Amino acid sequence: MDDYCVGIDLGTINSVLAYLDGNGDPEVDKGQDGSVVVPSSILFTDMGKIIGSKAEAQARIEGYSNFSSGFKRQMGTKYTRTIMSSTYTPTEMSALVLRKMLLRFEANHGAMPTKAVLSVPGDYGVPERQATIQAGRIAGLEAIELINEPTAACISYCRENRFREGNLIIFDLGGGTFDASVIKVSNNKFSVLANEGSRNLGGKDWNLHLANIIQRKIIDAYGMTQKEADRNSKMRRDIAAEARRVKELLTVRNRVTDTININGMPVTYTVRREEFEDATHELNLRLTTMMLNAVRSAGLRERDISKVVMTGGESQISAMMRYVDDALPTVRTDIYEPFTSMAKGSALYADSVFSDGNIVVEPVLSKTLGIKAGVDGNETIYNVVFRSTPLPITPEAVFRPKRDDQKTLELEVYETKANPGTYYTGLPYGFMIKRFEIPLPGKISRGRTKINVRFAADVNGLIQMFVECNGHAIECDMSNGMNMLPAQIMQSKKKVVNVI
Repeated sequence: MDDYCVGIDLGTINSVLAYLDGNGDPEVDKGQDGSVVVPSSILFTDMGKIIGSKAEAQARIEGYSNFSSGFKRQMGTKYTRTIMSSTYTPTEMSALVLRKMLLRFEANHGAMPTKAVLSVPGDYGVPERQATIQAGRIAGLEAIELINEPTAACISYCRENRFREGNLIIFDLGGGTFDASVIKVSNNKFSVLANEGSRNLGGKDWNLHLANIIQRKIIDAYGMTQKEADRNSKMRRDIAAEARRVKELLTVRNRVTDTININGMPVTYTVRREEFEDATHELNLRLTTMMLNAVRSAGLRERDISKVVMTGGESQISAMMRYVDDALPTVRTDIYEPFTSMAKGSALYADSVFSDGNIVVEPVLSKTLGIKAGVDGNETIYNVVFRSTPLPITPEAVFRPKRDDQKTLELEVYETKANPGTYYTGLPYGFMIKRFEIPLPGKISRGRTKINVRFAADVNGLIQMFVECNGHAIECDMSNGMNMLPAQIMQSKKKVVNVI
C-alpha cells in the first residue's frame, strides 16, 4: 500500500500519527525505540532542527536558548520567535513537528503520506483552525481535513468497545488544552451536541502548581531565599522536569520522596498526594464545571448520559476521576487510550473521508460569531450565530446604514462564548477576528437600505462572510490577515528542512 491517509494528533506536549493496517484497524506509527509519541519540542542547531525526545535530552545538556515547545497555545496568533537569526511562527514550528512524523512514517513504510485528518481542540476558533491547515500544507500534506479531538477519541472508543447507541461525554484533558464534548452516537454517525473547553487549560497548569510545591520545599531545605531561587534558571528547569515525573508517580502513590541536586548539593524533599490535590482543587473544579455546562448546552440531563470517557495525556492526574464521578455520580466513567485515542480516531475518519467510508461526523460551531454594533449609544457585539450550532451553516443578519449616502460600511467580526439566546456581548469579552471597510454600492438611504451580512461555515469550522447591498454581493476574506498565500507557504517550506 503506497497511498496512505493518516490521522495526526498534533499535541501541545506530545504528537501521535496513526494509520490503518491491512485489516482496517488503526495502528500507531512508532519510532525505532518503540515510542508511540513524538514530543512537540524543537531544538534548533547548526546541524538542523532536532524534533522530539532527542531535542529535550540535548537541551537539558546544552541549554534552552534555542529550544521551543508549547507553541500550540499560540496557534492562530501573531506570536513569533527568532531563533538563530530566523523567525518562526507557531504554524511553522507545528509544521516542523508534523514533518518529523511524516518522515518517520516514510522511513517505516516506504511511502510519504499526502492526505491526513488533523485533530484540533474543540474550542479552537477560526484563526487556530486556519493555522493548523497551513501547518499541514507547509509540512507537505496536500489534502487535509480537520476533526475535533474529542470527536476523534469518540470514534476510536466506539470502534474498539463496540459502542453503538447513546450519548457520551468525551472528557479530553491534554497537555495544554481541555475539551468536554457531548456526542450522540448512532452506529457510525457521531453528532456533536455541545462542546465546552479552553485552549489555555491543560496538564501544564497542574505541572506548574506541583513545581511550586517542590520549589517551596527545596527553598526551605536548602536555606535559600525566593529571590535566589527565581534567579536560578537551571534549578527552575530541573524542578519543572521533576514535577512532570512526580505527577505521574502520585497517580499510584500517596507520597513521593526524591532527591534533586541544587548547586552541587543533594536536597531531599517529599510531596504528598493530598498536597497536590489541595493545590489543584480549583483547576479540577473548572474542568467539571465546563463538563456540566456542556451537558446543559446539549439540552440533556445526567440520566441521558450513557458514559463519560476520559482521554488525553493528562486524564490520569491524581483525583481527576473522583471529581468527574462526584459531578455525575450515576454515570459510569472509563479512562481510554490517553495518548493515542485522537490519532487512532483521526485515522479511522481519514479512511472514511478520503476512501468513501461510512463514518459520518456532524460537528458544531465552536465559537459564537458576532458583529460590533451600536445599541442605545453604546458599542457592543451583536451575536449572529451561536456556538454548538450544527455545521455547515449559512446564518444571516440585516443591518442599516448610519446615514444617507454612506459610502462605506465598517464591520468588525468577533468570536465570543455567548450561549444561545444571549444576543449581546460586551466588547471586552469577545475576540476580534477581523475588521472590514466595505464600499457600499448605489444610493444609500439611512432608513430604507438593507445591508445583509451572511456567514458560511463549513464542516471544518472555517468561516466565510458575504455582504449584500443593493443587489451587489461582496465576499470578505475572514483569514484574520494570517491566511498564507501559496508563495508564502513555499517560503515557509524552506524553513521546514534539515529535520532530525
